[in-house]
Amino acid sequence: MQVDPNTGATLKTIPVPTTPTMLTQWTPLPSPIAFFGGDFYLFTEFLPLSDGGVDYSRSAIVRFRPSGGMLVQVGGADGHVTGAGVSTCAPLQ
Repeated sequence: MQVDPNTGATLKTIPVPTTPTMLTQWTPLPSPIAFFGGDFYLFTEFLPLSDGGVDYSRSAIVRFRPSGGMLVQVGGADGHVTGAGVSTCAPLQ
């Protein structure tokens, strides 16, 4: 959702896909979120494995690109990611 900083009015809403497959692949809450280059990155509670299992000792890194409206797993991280942040000088596009 894009919000007008002066009035608080909603300017634009972009729905995040929530298919049954996605709900079983990645935990929806809680997920630290980072913004970089126009995309959002979510860090989940576990990493889905190609054999259908899950690795609870790792987190999946999932990218949401508003222009395409798709969630894509782009990597994994050892351990559980509990917070995420981005420098104020990070690119917006």
